[in-house]
Amino acid sequence: MDPNIVQLVEDEPFDLKMFMQKYDGITPTQFIDYKGYCGDTSDNIPGVTGIGPKGAIELLKTYGSMEAAVSEINRKKDDPKLKGVEKKLLMGSESGLLSRELATILLDVPEMKAVAWEDLAIKINRSGYLEMMAELEIEVKSNAA
Repeated sequence: MDPNIVQLVEDEPFDLKMFMQKYDGITPTQFIDYKGYCGDTSDNIPGVTGIGPKGAIELLKTYGSMEAAVSEINRKKDDPKLKGVEKKLLMGSESGLLSRELATILLDVPEMKAVAWEDLAIKINRSGYLEMMAELEIEVKSNAA
């Protein structure tokens, strides 16, 4: 992630440093695995039963990714680092990997071609959105120069 990118969250700036502080050192790329472990009820992502935020962060700090943790468990079933989550992760690895896939934002979507504002305005107006925008005092700008 580019350290120069700043996102507004609840009208406050949120950058890479703040992200890593909030999530105890994991990176935005690892956040997909975090969601795979913990799930997200707002997006109907089930996660791995019994693994919460603290466990997910510890697994990610130790192994880097969900695949690496699952692989390590399958390879060394008696690893002391995994005792607390071994059974949970073995039983829930399929759900976790599916959850991780559900949490992944696809970046390889072909670019959309520019749409002429006039064409879009006609479609919007048919649905009554222009009137709604006027009621909400949202200004409609034309791209025509």
